[in-house]
Amino acid sequence: MRLTTSSPVWWRVVAAFVLTPLVAAFAFACFQPLYAGLPSLSDRILRTTVVYVLFGGYPAAFVLGVPAFLILRKKLRPSALNCAATGAVVASFPWLLVGLISNPVSAYSNGHVTHQNGAKTWWGWVDLFTFVGEIAAPGALAGVVFWAIAAAGISRRERISA
Repeated sequence: MRLTTSSPVWWRVVAAFVLTPLVAAFAFACFQPLYAGLPSLSDRILRTTVVYVLFGGYPAAFVLGVPAFLILRKKLRPSALNCAATGAVVASFPWLLVGLISNPVSAYSNGHVTHQNGAKTWWGWVDLFTFVGEIAAPGALAGVVFWAIAAAGISRRERISA
């Protein structure tokens, strides 16, 4: 006998891929809403959610999340922790790449020199990893939401392998 994990129902997986980027974008918009001249905070959060989900949430979910799901579904048990870690990586990896390949000649952030002579300074690395961490946190939340929609309640069962 071999202990295996059953797969989630396909419609739950589709629903999870549709809803989790919305949750992550909304969570990120609550902490960092764009201003855009809008006086109401709720209007700023809702419009920022649309921007974040269209330019950050759905592209990362479909370009990186679907392949990660297809690769990891047979290798890892669908636990909340595994889904949270995968969600954090899927959300933050594109922004880490952008931060690693973009090196302006000079740049400043919060009064600190982040780039000098085309290379990152100590503050540049701190700034990059702080930003990536700020993206990874809502991604981890989205991973837990993905688990709750797609995989919560799937029990491990024993199957007789022939």
